[in-house]
Amino acid sequence: MRWGRLGYLGQCGADEARPGLSWAELAVLAEAAQNSGEGLTDRSQRLLLLLPMLGDAEMPREARPTVAQALIRCGLRTDAADELATVLVGEQEPVGASRWTVTSDSPIAVCSSSYSPRRVPLALGIAPGRAQALADTLNAASNG
Repeated sequence: MRWGRLGYLGQCGADEARPGLSWAELAVLAEAAQNSGEGLTDRSQRLLLLLPMLGDAEMPREARPTVAQALIRCGLRTDAADELATVLVGEQEPVGASRWTVTSDSPIAVCSSSYSPRRVPLALGIAPGRAQALADTLNAASNG
């Protein structure tokens, strides 16, 4: 579905505003096919580019090996990739880590972090059908 506008998920830099993605959302966006021919089409590159937007207290067991495999596919040695993946996604839940929940205001998950632009529902003001379509897209991995 073409949206006709860009969505704001977060910002990295001097004035950080993140996290902007849960692990499930990041995985879906990394895997998404680019039919337009624009942007990165390699899923490993997409995953690594999106990784700074990640913040999730409930990281699945496959997160670290998935990131390590992406690093290897992008040219890192296996031993270095495993070590870096552990640093990037960790092995245990950090204290105060972000949690993602769906509220009655929107079908799109919101983040518990006070620094996240997604502390309020994403895309407020769009039609309910579009909000549900966006939620379905962002949750494709966890739903099927």
